[in-house]
Amino acid sequence: LAASKAFLDDLEGRKAERVGVLTHKTGELGALLQELEGALSADQTKFLKVVSDLTLGRIEQLDARIAEQQQHKRERQAAVGGLVEEIKGLWRELHMAAEAFTAGSVDARIQAGEEWRLTGAGVAELEAHVQQLRDERERRSAAKNKAMEELQGLWDITKAESEAAQTFAAAHNTLSTQCMDAIRAEIVRLQTVKQAMMKELVLEKRAALAEVWEAMRLPEEKRTQAAAELAEEYTEASLHAREEAVRGAQQLLSDMQPLLKIVDRRLFIRAEEAAMKEQQGDLSRLLGRGRGMAERLKQEERVRNMVTKELPKLNEKLKALITEFKETHGRDFEVDGVVYEEVLRDDMEAANANAKARKAGGKAGAPPPSSTKVPPQTPRDGKDEGGGRPAGGAAPGSTATKFRSTAKAISRVPMASLDTNSVGSKRHAEGEADDGSSTARSAAKSPKNSVQQTAAGRGVGHCEAGLALRMRALG
Repeated sequence: LAASKAFLDDLEGRKAERVGVLTHKTGELGALLQELEGALSADQTKFLKVVSDLTLGRIEQLDARIAEQQQHKRERQAAVGGLVEEIKGLWRELHMAAEAFTAGSVDARIQAGEEWRLTGAGVAELEAHVQQLRDERERRSAAKNKAMEELQGLWDITKAESEAAQTFAAAHNTLSTQCMDAIRAEIVRLQTVKQAMMKELVLEKRAALAEVWEAMRLPEEKRTQAAAELAEEYTEASLHAREEAVRGAQQLLSDMQPLLKIVDRRLFIRAEEAAMKEQQGDLSRLLGRGRGMAERLKQEERVRNMVTKELPKLNEKLKALITEFKETHGRDFEVDGVVYEEVLRDDMEAANANAKARKAGGKAGAPPPSSTKVPPQTPRDGKDEGGGRPAGGAAPGSTATKFRSTAKAISRVPMASLDTNSVGSKRHAEGEADDGSSTARSAAKSPKNSVQQTAAGRGVGHCEAGLALRMRALG
């Protein structure tokens, strides 16, 4: 019995020790739960009331719960600290003074150094306040940006000095209420200045609109019609209407630019073609020689390539762009008051007709209808488009027609009837004519051929031979 009693006393002592450990751990866990949750849930209360389990397993459960709650506490402390620091940063950004804080508000409690609760409700309260301050920052920022845009517009309209405007903007670059009040006051001042300049501003917008119309190649009658739709008043509404008209015209001009570029290129090619045809009508061009003649022939070849190769591609591209323009704007693409789709269609139809006529061995067709429908225009590079006649055709009785008839007749003259000695010489091969002394000497040496040699001396034989040879070379 004595031995059993000693063993029993030892067990009682270990039990009391175990109870003390469990009581301490249960209290620690309860305190953590209260700090983090504010109130215990039913499950948490039931877990803490278990006092009959004195096993080591129970102690391990309590240790695990305590460690878990301690980790939650550290996380809450970090979250609360971060939120408090963000709130203080927003104070500085918004230039909020401590004296403006309402008593008992989150700002006032933080300013007073109150230790914030780590409960979920406490963290949520801080998060909500941070969001409020963020929203206020966004509101002020948007209002400031809008006010500064209005202010910048007024500076531009009233022609304020750039240095003064930059100085003002740099001095009022915060989100404080004082800064916003100063910006609003400056806006009011500039609006008064703008009102005093209203007539000048309306006239400037009218001039700007006229410049855009000029770039759009709007005819005078349409300019007059569009101007009549804008009231000739020197008011804010009239100025706003003209500003809107300028913006709309600039956007339309921007969409027209690719088409106008092709139109100008077409006009340039047509002008080059007309200039080439005019030169081809000059008989003296065939008497040229040397490097100048070669360059002229190269230029003519370049122009023919532009007309036969580049121009059809430009027409197709312009046709597609015109279709897209009509779909986008619901209006015809016009140049100088002429619907260019019709001009392009007539031009392409005439070109196709000329091509078919040439394939059939006939003469080229009539000039493109655009040459009569479109008024004379000047390309942007300064060269006149010119009407011109389709390649391959010439007016009856013109110099070019007479020259072709003469050249054809000359080409049928036997080469033996010409002075072969003269033609075979180096100077005559270059198309040069002998002077009078050479002719006289040739006639004295050979009385039999004196008439022929005299004609050669006058340059007739060489000229005709040269013309025939050049015409054959040129086709």
